[in-house]
Amino acid sequence: WFGLLWAASNMMIGLSGLYARQLEARWGIQKILLMIAGLCLTAYFFMPLLGGFWGVLFGALICIARGLNTIVSRDLLNQTMEPELRATANSI
Repeated sequence: WFGLLWAASNMMIGLSGLYARQLEARWGIQKILLMIAGLCLTAYFFMPLLGGFWGVLFGALICIARGLNTIVSRDLLNQTMEPELRATANSI
Protein backbone atom coordinates (compact mmCIF):
# COMPACT_ATOMS: atom_id res chain seq x y z
CA TRP A 1 0.00 0.00 0.00
CA PHE A 2 2.86 2.36 0.68
CA GLY A 3 3.95 2.45 -2.96
CA LEU A 4 0.42 3.11 -4.18
CA LEU A 5 -0.10 5.92 -1.67
CA TRP A 6 3.24 7.45 -2.56
CA ALA A 7 2.48 7.35 -6.28
CA ALA A 8 -1.00 8.79 -5.72
CA SER A 9 0.35 11.62 -3.57
CA ASN A 10 2.96 12.52 -6.18
CA MET A 11 0.26 12.44 -8.87
CA MET A 12 -1.86 14.87 -6.83
CA ILE A 13 1.13 17.18 -6.33
CA GLY A 14 1.83 17.15 -10.05
CA LEU A 15 -1.77 17.70 -11.12
CA SER A 16 -2.35 20.55 -8.68
CA GLY A 17 0.90 22.15 -9.85
CA LEU A 18 -0.25 21.74 -13.43
CA TYR A 19 -3.43 23.73 -12.76
CA ALA A 20 -1.87 26.26 -10.38
CA ARG A 21 -1.40 28.92 -13.06
CA GLN A 22 -5.01 28.68 -14.19
CA LEU A 23 -6.29 28.99 -10.63
CA GLU A 24 -3.95 31.90 -9.97
CA ALA A 25 -5.17 33.70 -13.10
CA ARG A 26 -8.80 33.12 -12.15
CA TRP A 27 -8.71 33.86 -8.40
CA GLY A 28 -5.58 35.93 -7.85
CA ILE A 29 -2.54 35.25 -5.72
CA GLN A 30 -4.03 36.28 -2.37
CA LYS A 31 -6.92 33.84 -2.66
CA ILE A 32 -4.61 31.05 -3.76
CA LEU A 33 -2.31 31.63 -0.78
CA LEU A 34 -5.33 31.63 1.56
CA MET A 35 -6.54 28.43 -0.09
CA ILE A 36 -3.16 26.79 0.45
CA ALA A 37 -3.26 27.71 4.13
CA GLY A 38 -6.87 26.55 4.42
CA LEU A 39 -6.12 23.20 2.80
CA CYS A 40 -3.24 22.56 5.19
CA LEU A 41 -5.19 23.61 8.28
CA THR A 42 -8.17 21.48 7.27
CA ALA A 43 -5.96 18.46 6.67
CA TYR A 44 -4.04 18.82 9.93
CA PHE A 45 -7.29 19.25 11.86
CA PHE A 46 -9.23 16.31 10.42
CA MET A 47 -6.46 13.74 9.89
CA PRO A 48 -6.00 12.87 13.58
CA LEU A 49 -9.72 13.15 14.34
CA LEU A 50 -10.88 10.72 11.66
CA GLY A 51 -7.85 8.52 11.04
CA GLY A 52 -7.84 5.49 8.78
CA PHE A 53 -9.22 5.86 5.27
CA TRP A 54 -10.69 9.31 5.90
CA GLY A 55 -7.47 10.52 7.46
CA VAL A 56 -5.59 9.51 4.32
CA LEU A 57 -8.13 11.35 2.16
CA PHE A 58 -7.74 14.51 4.21
CA GLY A 59 -3.96 14.04 4.00
CA ALA A 60 -4.36 14.36 0.23
CA LEU A 61 -5.23 18.03 0.82
CA ILE A 62 -1.63 18.57 1.91
CA CYS A 63 -0.42 17.13 -1.41
CA ILE A 64 -2.74 19.45 -3.32
CA ALA A 65 -1.53 22.42 -1.28
CA ARG A 66 2.09 21.39 -1.86
CA GLY A 67 1.65 21.35 -5.63
CA LEU A 68 -0.02 24.76 -5.62
CA ASN A 69 2.54 26.22 -3.23
CA THR A 70 5.52 25.08 -5.27
CA ILE A 71 4.36 26.90 -8.40
CA VAL A 72 2.83 29.99 -6.79
CA SER A 73 5.57 30.69 -4.24
CA ARG A 74 8.40 30.10 -6.73
CA ASP A 75 6.77 32.51 -9.18
CA LEU A 76 6.22 35.08 -6.43
CA LEU A 77 9.84 34.76 -5.35
CA ASN A 78 11.06 35.28 -8.91
CA GLN A 79 8.84 38.34 -9.37
CA THR A 80 9.99 40.07 -6.19
CA MET A 81 13.67 39.08 -6.12
CA GLU A 82 16.37 41.22 -7.67
CA PRO A 83 17.94 39.55 -10.72
CA GLU A 84 21.41 39.35 -9.11
CA LEU A 85 20.08 37.30 -6.19
CA ARG A 86 17.46 35.22 -8.01
CA ALA A 87 19.63 32.18 -8.75
CA THR A 88 20.90 32.02 -5.20
CA ALA A 89 17.42 32.33 -3.71
CA ASN A 90 16.01 29.66 -6.03
CA SER A 91 18.77 27.21 -5.21
CA ILE A 92 18.22 27.61 -1.48
